[in-house]
Amino acid sequence: MQARNGPVAGDDPGGRGRPLVVTGDGELLDELVGLAAAGGVEVSVAIDAIAAEDRWASAPLVVVGADQATALVRRNVPRRLGVVLVSRSGPDGTAPEPAGAAEGATEAAEWLGVAALHPEHVVRLPEARSWLVTRFAECRPSMRRRAAPVVAFVSGHPDAGASLLAVGVALAARQRGLATLLVSPERRVAGTARSDGSVDPVRADPRGTDATPAAGDREQPDSSAPTLAVLSFDRSAGAAVLPDAMAAALRAARHGRDLVVVDLPHAYDDAYRLALSAADRCYLTVVAGIRECAAGTRVAAAVRRHCPRLALVVRIAPRGGLRPDEVAEALGLPLAGVLPPVGAGPPVAPPGDPGPVVAALCRRLLAQIGATSRPGSDRPRTPVADVSEEMDA
Repeated sequence: MQARNGPVAGDDPGGRGRPLVVTGDGELLDELVGLAAAGGVEVSVAIDAIAAEDRWASAPLVVVGADQATALVRRNVPRRLGVVLVSRSGPDGTAPEPAGAAEGATEAAEWLGVAALHPEHVVRLPEARSWLVTRFAECRPSMRRRAAPVVAFVSGHPDAGASLLAVGVALAARQRGLATLLVSPERRVAGTARSDGSVDPVRADPRGTDATPAAGDREQPDSSAPTLAVLSFDRSAGAAVLPDAMAAALRAARHGRDLVVVDLPHAYDDAYRLALSAADRCYLTVVAGIRECAAGTRVAAAVRRHCPRLALVVRIAPRGGLRPDEVAEALGLPLAGVLPPVGAGPPVAPPGDPGPVVAALCRRLLAQIGATSRPGSDRPRTPVADVSEEMDA
């Protein structure tokens, strides 16, 4: 059976790569569209919360008018990075009240939106005009290429192989000379792998905002050498990872690394959902069994709400099971690759060696991601060529 590697779902531009402006205030909308034009970008417009839902997760930037903040909260839109809440100032510098509104009603609704939407910034016009022009300009394709891509791996069922692929892609990226961060909230050990294979630990408090080298560790490696940093969170007391800690780590990594790989064994809490919303693309791993396929369908529906660019990697069932193309058809996802069944590898393998079949798949996935070395880095810029091939499943 031949299965062609397909593009990740949602690759069709269709405006999904544009900033999203959400407001029903005509004057505010006109001003925001003009500021976006001054920044050199076109925007997608949603006049209400319902219209915004389709592109909420995929837009690189979401600018929300204060008039729609409460409605978005009621629609329970996913928490995400890159949300800016904006209102207009009246002649005296305060927000104008709509006709018939009770005194202070607009301000109260605005602050309700601040608390529940978790915007990165809350600004007013006209004071923030130049700042918004800059933020819109950062969404131009030429500017967005400077940020490291974020790719997430989610497991549709235990032993489906999401963590194996996340580690494999991170290792493949380092071999390509890319400075890579592997975010693995469930791991107990974290560190930075030097080019010689040694490791520098990195830890983060689940309640904090920074990841720092562990006290007393060796001095950091030469910044010109490609490294693989592994970030985990201190969960010894069973503490959940707070979304703010995850957001801070992802923001810093996007501007300090060449690639960010997020290993999400499940996607149930707020921090994991935030990581999904920050991902440029996501790969879901599913075991090719009937029961596992049914579970994967539910996970795929949940993941798509946060990261529309979703593709499937199928792990062959140990005994019998479905064909990879049947799983892909059932989930309605493009098939990005196939993993061998659990235990199919060599009985003894070196630590960190995913095996030749998995390593080849990880290289193909890395090619799809298209990560490159950061502009201005001392290392030579190393593009990863796109690979289009047929896979014998």
